[in-house]
Amino acid sequence: MTGPGQSAERDEAVVTAWFDAFNLRDLDGMLERFDDEIEFRPLRFPGVEPSYVGRAGIREWFAAVTGGGHVHRIEAESFSRTEDGRLLVAGKVSLASVGGIAPFSGLYEFEDGRIRKAIHYFTPAAILDRLGLVEGAT
Repeated sequence: MTGPGQSAERDEAVVTAWFDAFNLRDLDGMLERFDDEIEFRPLRFPGVEPSYVGRAGIREWFAAVTGGGHVHRIEAESFSRTEDGRLLVAGKVSLASVGGIAPFSGLYEFEDGRIRKAIHYFTPAAILDRLGLVEGAT
């Protein structure tokens, strides 16, 4: 896992590239950013499971998202590190199907420059902090 003093810019670039690929529905571009053993807990939408593991899991998730007609985009607005070295991303999700915007937070762990674990929430980062899910984000 990438620690607090290690390549914050690199990790932010990896997540930004992942969001860009997702927003274009570019499966290969997304897979390039994930570790082979990725553990992914996506935003909860109808037809989407609570978690997926490995590249096969990402393909399954992608099929559920695209097959379910979920047309949403993720936009990062800020990046910070938690005390334990995870990258916390705060932003918004544009929900085209309902014409709205929802808050978004994601927690990321990295292995060799790729995303090893990603957990997404329809929750502002401040709420994650109050719930004790992140501490000391800087």
